[in-house]
Amino acid sequence: MRRTFAVALRVLDQLRRDPRTIVLVLAAPLLVVFLLHEVLESGSPVPRIAVVGSDRLAAALKDRADVLRPADAQAAAELLERGEVDATVELDEGSGLLGSSPAVSVDAADPSASAAAMRALREGLADFAQSSLPGFAKAANPRVSYLNGSTETTSFDFLAPVVLCFLVFFFTFILAGIAFLRERASGTLERAFASPLRRRELVAGYMLGFGAVAALQTAVIQLFVVLAYRAPNAAGFLPALAVNLSVAFAALAMGLFLSAFASTEFQLLQFIPLVVVPQVLFAGIFNLRSGPRWMLALSELFPLTYAGRALRDLMIRGRPLFTVLPDIAILCAFGAAFLALAIWGLARYWRG
Repeated sequence: MRRTFAVALRVLDQLRRDPRTIVLVLAAPLLVVFLLHEVLESGSPVPRIAVVGSDRLAAALKDRADVLRPADAQAAAELLERGEVDATVELDEGSGLLGSSPAVSVDAADPSASAAAMRALREGLADFAQSSLPGFAKAANPRVSYLNGSTETTSFDFLAPVVLCFLVFFFTFILAGIAFLRERASGTLERAFASPLRRRELVAGYMLGFGAVAALQTAVIQLFVVLAYRAPNAAGFLPALAVNLSVAFAALAMGLFLSAFASTEFQLLQFIPLVVVPQVLFAGIFNLRSGPRWMLALSELFPLTYAGRALRDLMIRGRPLFTVLPDIAILCAFGAAFLALAIWGLARYWRG
């Protein structure tokens, strides 16, 4: 028993000499719980509905949704195509007396948002029909069409792009961080320090070597998600791969940078609650539209926010690659910034 306690005391003494580990062990779970609480308590998103033609229908919906009033059906369709509204409804009260049904279009890319929009529309149209002349009875039975999906669109279809970019980011981050740590532990870096190599040349070489493995890993993950689980891939394989390779570049650079501040794999893994977990919460798995402004601003600081948005536009909405080039550029900027920081971080071990 004495020897058992001796081992335990040695472990505690090692932790006492590593204040960074103590802070991360105690503070990281509190941060994750706080962020998770704020995300879950942000509330369900209020549906956004564009109403064309009927002021009374817009009034019936205003307590159930954020109502927009575009000038005509074409303007409403453009709002729906850009993702600025969840649904559109067109009702001409003059033709309503002839018993026509309203035309409803729903963006089915997000099943939860489309379900909320349809629920608000059914309730609003039912109230409108009951408070109107008998000729409007058919208003409670709209003609519904779907954009970017159908009634069979599942939650996995919506989450697949975010899950895909998260898997690419997470495994590339772990690959780069642990591999770089092992290079240091094996003495390979020490031998490189004695060579004519400059820091930027060394980091660039590691980026190319690890990048080749990360690119292969990215392609395999994407193929598996798309083929094995039939995830939507409306824009094709290569445009989505371009986004995922940008994610891998950012994760690779971030892994190299953080590994410079870790002495062991355990210390590297301690960065996961601070670097990876928040990105899962803010990358699009949860709808933050009704969240506070600080939460929306915070989400813009994470690479996966841009990756998830770009992949959804490509894989679900089928938009062309050039429409997501700004998001790809931001991902590459993240990668370039962390690559520069990784070069700077090597100064702790090497002056050259």
